[in-house]
Amino acid sequence: MKHKSIRSKITAILSMMVAFLLATIIPVKLTAATVFANGGAGSGGSGGGGVTGDNPGYTIWYDQWGADGEPLQGWNEASMNDMQARIESTLGKTMATSGWAGTTAYLDIYQKAAREALADAMARSATGRARIVGVSSIYYDGGSELQTAYDSKSNVLRLAGTRSGTATELPDNTGWSTLYNNGSGATGTNWRDWLQQYGVNKAPDTNLTMIVWAVAEGEPVPPNIELKIKKTNALPTLTQGNNCYAQDLSGAVYEVHRMADLSDAPILTLTTDADGNATAPNEIPFDGTQPYLYVKEVTAPRGFALDPTTHVVSPYDRSTWVVNSTDTPLNDPLQITLNKVSPDSEVVENPTSLEGAEFTIKYYAGQYTFNDLPATTTRTWVVKTLKNAQGKYITGLDPVYKVSGDEFYLDAGIPTLPLGTITVEETKAPEGYTLENKVIDASNTPAPNVKDGAVLFNIVDDNSTARVVGGNAYTVVEGVIRGGLEIQKKDAATNENVGIAVFEIINKNNFDVVARDENGNVLGTAEAGQALNYAITTDANGYWKSSDNFLPVGNYELVEVAAPAGYYLNTNPKPFEIKDNRATVSLEFTDEKIVIDVAKTDGKGNNVAGAKLTLIEKDTGNEVATFVTTKENTDISKFVEGGKTYILREDNVPFGFKKFDDIEFTVTGTRQSKQIISAVDQRKVFYVSAIKVDAMDNSKKLKGAELTLFKADGTVALDK
Repeated sequence: MKHKSIRSKITAILSMMVAFLLATIIPVKLTAATVFANGGAGSGGSGGGGVTGDNPGYTIWYDQWGADGEPLQGWNEASMNDMQARIESTLGKTMATSGWAGTTAYLDIYQKAAREALADAMARSATGRARIVGVSSIYYDGGSELQTAYDSKSNVLRLAGTRSGTATELPDNTGWSTLYNNGSGATGTNWRDWLQQYGVNKAPDTNLTMIVWAVAEGEPVPPNIELKIKKTNALPTLTQGNNCYAQDLSGAVYEVHRMADLSDAPILTLTTDADGNATAPNEIPFDGTQPYLYVKEVTAPRGFALDPTTHVVSPYDRSTWVVNSTDTPLNDPLQITLNKVSPDSEVVENPTSLEGAEFTIKYYAGQYTFNDLPATTTRTWVVKTLKNAQGKYITGLDPVYKVSGDEFYLDAGIPTLPLGTITVEETKAPEGYTLENKVIDASNTPAPNVKDGAVLFNIVDDNSTARVVGGNAYTVVEGVIRGGLEIQKKDAATNENVGIAVFEIINKNNFDVVARDENGNVLGTAEAGQALNYAITTDANGYWKSSDNFLPVGNYELVEVAAPAGYYLNTNPKPFEIKDNRATVSLEFTDEKIVIDVAKTDGKGNNVAGAKLTLIEKDTGNEVATFVTTKENTDISKFVEGGKTYILREDNVPFGFKKFDDIEFTVTGTRQSKQIISAVDQRKVFYVSAIKVDAMDNSKKLKGAELTLFKADGTVALDK
């Protein structure tokens, strides 16, 4: 089992060497641990293939770590340490020379290979320290590892996987050599067991050129660094022809440090030429205590942001000696936020969605004011507003908002704006809104740099940061479409204007509204689906008119809540819509006239004058009218409201009549069906007796005299 374990370790080392040979075709980078291979002391190469040195009896192989900076497959610290201990123990033994010829010479080959590998490693080590981590033999030059096996019957070494030669031949650096068996007996077998630990199944003949390799570990001494800088423009489409940016890459300044935090004084300062190139005038020597260099841009070309990367230059990796530095032109994304504001800047109703507003954004390559803007823009875009997750209506330079225009400038795929000048102007209001040509800033005051509704932005270089002069937190004020209302009240039959009526307006929209007068003052408000808390009262001719700023765009209903005196209430709401800015909607409202009389009569249908009557509203108990009857019926339509119930009560009864009981009635009379409330007073019955006597003798009754009965007013009282 012990031999198997050692053999597996040797197999791992051999596998690594195969990888080395393959790596000779593909360049790899030199790193901390190195496997050396050369033919003789001081000779060697950077790739695979055995090289026969001064002593043709051995070859030392060496290789590099993998190109990915990791050890080749099969290597780890534990296996290295284990292999070192085993080899040191083995090389220290005193080997007997009996049994097989050439045994001592074979051991010398191992010892010599190990010494040469160690010496080579120390010579190449930056620290002057190295150690042996592996020594073995039997390596197939240029292909996969050969698996060895000893055939006891034929007493020869058999090789599996050979690409040429015979089973009794072993490949070396010069070709194929025949293995000879000079050993026999138990002693030879014992030696064979030991040799098998290292991949050799037979003691070598003195005539055989044995292939041996050794592995040593050490830090290579890096060469001096030839430092170069290559600068590029990340977004040339943003800068070309734009005088806000340097038109070449000259003037970028880089500092070279040995400390990673750049806290030390720079050991070198480099400045780029027009092509963005800079080269250190001399090689930078290797420093074992601070081997790495750190390169940082400290001054960028005009209009460019500093390269944020601190570039690390490794003495062990030549690919890092050319610093590729990319500068990004300063740029700024643009976004516009639309708040729901009224022209007086108060946050008020949102009549309709603010989506669909369109803005024209014009970009000019250069710094300008309104007074010197070029006649031709560099690029132009039309974008629209959309509602975001926070309920804000926004727009910006993004394909989702774009309606039309040129291609966007892009930075890492994100639309942006180079240094220069832009103007932003709302050119189409959302449905239900008007263009107010008003822009306010974050402090809710008129924004600077605004002309005829267009706001001008300058995007400038502020200490290598793109900054929008004046800030870009602006709000575009949306004017709401508003209109007016006029009402005319008429008689349904005659079409004549009729008196005072009271109306209310129902908000039929799914948003709140505000009613305003001609000066913009608030008259009333209404939540969605509710009545406006502002009553409309017509004049004596039934007419009323608002300002043309009365209601915002939307749908409404006009409802009569109090009819003119003598008219029935019209209970049919009239819908209307405000849709055109400053337009007035006209509505005509008609009412049916109430026709109702009170007829005060006696039992024979004769009108009775002089009775004092009172009208009382039943539901409230309020007295609505008091009147005195005449010989004609009394018209009470002006005192009552259609559909309501009243009580007619007699307060004073004419002489000779009985007071009637309270009469309850509901107003229903019209021109087509006149309503008469009949109030009948029954006559009282009076009994009168008279005796005619002598004036001189009252006890003497006189017969045959005629008597006449008079009323208090001197008229004859007749029974009619």
